[in-house]
This record gives sequence, structure tokens and C-alpha cells, in this order.
Amino acid sequence: MIKLILIRHGESKGNKELRYTGHTNVPLTEEGRHQARHLAIRLRKENITAIYSSDLRRAFDTASCIAEGVNLSVVKEPLLRELHFGDWEGLTYNEIIQGWGKLWNHWFANPLEVAPPGGETLLQLQERVLKALFKITAKHKDGTVVLVSHAGPIKCILCYLNSLPLSAFWDIAVPPGSLMAIQLSERQGVLLCERAEGRIKIAGKAKTYMIGDILI
Repeated sequence: MIKLILIRHGESKGNKELRYTGHTNVPLTEEGRHQARHLAIRLRKENITAIYSSDLRRAFDTASCIAEGVNLSVVKEPLLRELHFGDWEGLTYNEIIQGWGKLWNHWFANPLEVAPPGGETLLQLQERVLKALFKITAKHKDGTVVLVSHAGPIKCILCYLNSLPLSAFWDIAVPPGSLMAIQLSERQGVLLCERAEGRIKIAGKAKTYMIGDILI
């Protein structure tokens, strides 16, 4: 059985400025670096066997801080990148609302029906991220593996592992620097979530979803 630790990078310059950075490289803020150091201290006693990270700077810098504390190197995995936001890359929320207000509202109301213009759909994002997940879990059948990524990819992984519809995407809150530890097992080639703990919140509009055996 493998223990998978999902981590969102620390606060980035884009987070602080309320921008959709997607595939754009932005640095961590001082708060983000503090969050990375806190994660490193928290995980120091874990028997971590491998650390994988999105190749984007904000994730890789977070992962590198963790890796230094456990004397491991970070494996860059581009498939763990954030959603590509197309024409919305680098824009603030207000700029997007002003230019694409109707589409923005539609995307939040029906995330599977529309996508940022020129960007990825959520289904494309999930397919990409799950390729990385399956590749990593095929290589590591046991031990503790850390994945440092972004809000979108982590939401997609959580939906898959907990049999949640991808339409629950906006109901999942993944704050910068947050951590979710999941015990995984494999039955007939399918990954299953046996237990989960962390501080990632899932609050559905119609119901509250269960993650593992703990209500998050």
C-alpha cells in the first residue's frame, strides 16, 4: 500500500495578486516560502521515499524545500502542471470578469461544458494529471510518495480517488500550502482511497462529500 501526500505549492505572487497564472512561471511570496518551510518541518519525520513536483517554479521551489529536509532530490513531472488558462493566463479575476463575464459565470456554473478560451478543459486536465498519477503509483507500490502540484490537478486527483464527479471541482478548496495524505490500495488495476486526512475542504452545494473515513 502506498501513502500519497498531495501538497499544493505555497502562496505565489499570482495567488497574492488574484491572477490566473496556469502554466506561467511565478515565484513564491515570502508567505509562500514560510509555508514551504513549515511543510518541510512537518514532513521531516515522514519516511518519504520519493518527491515529485510540477516543473513550474512555485511548485518546484516548494518541493525543493521539502526535499532538502529529508535529503532527497525532486523529480520534475510536467504532467502535474496547473490547468492552462489560454487567453486568461496572467490576468486578474477582475480583468477576466470585465472581458469575459458571461463565459466566466458559465464556467463556474457548468465547469464541464466550457473552458477558458484557448485553454484546457477540466477533462483534459484530469486526463493529463491521472497519467502522472498512474505512472508514479506503478513505479512505487509502497512507501510514502509526495506530489507537489497545484489546486486544479489536486482537485482532479481527489475527485478520481474518491469517486466524485468532476463537476464537484469548484466545491473543493485547496489553499496554498495545504496537505492531504491518502492511503491507496489497488484492486483489479483500480486505485482506491482507503483513508485520508488533511485540511483540504470539500463542501458540496447539495451535500458534504466524504474523503476516506474522515469528514474534511
